[in-house]
Amino acid sequence: AIKDFEHAESANKEEPDVQSNFGLALSKAEKYDKAKGHFLKAYEKAGDEAANCDNLGVAYYQTQEPDDALKCFEKAIERDPNRALSHYHKGLIYLDRDDFPTAKACLEEAIRLEPKNELYFLTMGQFYQKQNDPQLYDLAITQFQKAISLNPSHVPSHFHLGQIFHLQHNLTQALASFNRVQKEMPNNAEVYLERGRVLMDKGDPLHALADFEKTAKINPEKAAAYMYRGLAKLKLTNFDDAIQDFDLAKQKSGEIIDPKIYDGLGCCYCELNKYLEAKANFDLAIELDPQNPDFWTNRAQAYYKFNKFELAHKDFTKALSLSPDDPVVYYSLGLSLFSMKKYKNAISMLKTSLNTVQETPSEMRANAFYTIGIAYCRRGIFVKSIYPFSQCIDLLQSKTIYVHERAKAYQMIGEDEKAIADFNEVIKRNPKNAHAYFRRAFSQKRLQKFEAAAKD
Repeated sequence: AIKDFEHAESANKEEPDVQSNFGLALSKAEKYDKAKGHFLKAYEKAGDEAANCDNLGVAYYQTQEPDDALKCFEKAIERDPNRALSHYHKGLIYLDRDDFPTAKACLEEAIRLEPKNELYFLTMGQFYQKQNDPQLYDLAITQFQKAISLNPSHVPSHFHLGQIFHLQHNLTQALASFNRVQKEMPNNAEVYLERGRVLMDKGDPLHALADFEKTAKINPEKAAAYMYRGLAKLKLTNFDDAIQDFDLAKQKSGEIIDPKIYDGLGCCYCELNKYLEAKANFDLAIELDPQNPDFWTNRAQAYYKFNKFELAHKDFTKALSLSPDDPVVYYSLGLSLFSMKKYKNAISMLKTSLNTVQETPSEMRANAFYTIGIAYCRRGIFVKSIYPFSQCIDLLQSKTIYVHERAKAYQMIGEDEKAIADFNEVIKRNPKNAHAYFRRAFSQKRLQKFEAAAKD
């Protein structure tokens, strides 16, 4: 097409339509600087007609000259107030500037004038999405769905819909959206990256890893591909391989390095029992993004692992100030307080972790109840330990230690029949548990079952 317009221009240099169409062809080929020259010629030949102003404005916009672009769009609207596309383009300028009220007014006017254009609804959805306000996510979804209702195969709307569903932790619908986009765009790196992130949050690092590898294959220079691939390998306990990916992500990042890279490195080194390397990387992550509670939590867990309980408590407290509704932080803080022998405070924190709105893994809940039970025992309040021990047994019946500790608590409050029943279960699971036989003998003796006690 460009060659045809070159021939047409050589024969009709003075014809503004030729210059305008030549500019449009160059724009489609993403040759915006050359396109701008032809739009300027069309503008000079035909005057400030709305279409010419708008085309020239788009060329300025694509060549990062927003002020000149805005003047052109305003001129186009002055010439034709009912030109929806010019209102839309003007809205893009203000959206880029985060002038949300003006951007919204422009986009609403474009939709009013042309209510069946899916592009306008897509951009209105992006307007809500860009503000990063969870209260606006439903409004964004409505706009993307309107675009899809006008054009069911509108890939950008399905893509952004998937992003919003992900932000809302609606992982099933997010995955469905990205699966649909992937079928339409099987060679798009961003689609695999976004779908991989959803799979990670669904607890499926193996399939996520495949998507991140596909991302890196399509775009080998994309740092995020290696960072998320490293995070997937971290989840799969391939720590050395993960470190290689995180280092590669740093190399691909240039001057701006995502702090999650350092956090991932810290987690890997922590798992490999390399305290100094772990701390150094966690420190860098926190330095780059001190408002991220996960970084404080991860460094705290490293401190906790290496028995630096005071430092762990300090970092967990900071994480809690940044994420006051996160049950994992309350849980971790409770464990650190328990390790510091501050049992009363530990019980309070662990109970809070169990009472938050967010769902937590059953294993974590079970361990929270178990630690509460042990804390009550350490305080000598054995009667209060029975309930949390019973709860953790209900959550994870396979854990013999939970049954054993409840048996000991029953014994301490004189409930010997119940203690014996629990000790029987412990011995049934592990006939070589000498401690269980020894403790059961005491309860047998108190119940005057001397023969059974002697046997134990």
